[in-house]
Amino acid sequence: MAAARGRVAIACTVALGMAVLSACAPSGKSAGPSGDLILKPDGLGVAGTGLEIGFGRAQAGAVQAVTRVLGEPPGGSGSLPACSGGSLATVNWAGGFSLAFRNGDLRGWHSGAGRVATASGLRVGGSYPGVGPADGSFDSGGVRGRLGDDGRIAALWAGDICPG
Repeated sequence: MAAARGRVAIACTVALGMAVLSACAPSGKSAGPSGDLILKPDGLGVAGTGLEIGFGRAQAGAVQAVTRVLGEPPGGSGSLPACSGGSLATVNWAGGFSLAFRNGDLRGWHSGAGRVATASGLRVGGSYPGVGPADGSFDSGGVRGRLGDDGRIAALWAGDICPG
């Protein structure tokens, strides 16, 4: 009887551990391929999972989550001292993707390369749907962007960020 209870306890512990670990990565595949990160006006999402990395999230958790999805650690950090509302700390990944933090909280993101996209498919290097604005800047449901001289999207950002 005691042995049976022990086997049940071990089985429950293993099942609980597997459930906890499965919540750490997108379901059905291991995290890592770029393109899984979805640019949103209020933060970031992870494609196919319903998981979100919202503005206001602590820097350590946001950096860890983005690193897991992109499959690589950040390549550097910096600061944007001239922003309205005070300076922002940045964490940057290869390929032109950055997160911006103020007082340790996620405040914005910036994409300068086509590595990530919005749920509707807007990405740097892609086409802007319809006629581009005369001044080259646009707002698509809270995701802001800038068109290059070639008419393609040159940058995307959301939140409290100072785009270059």
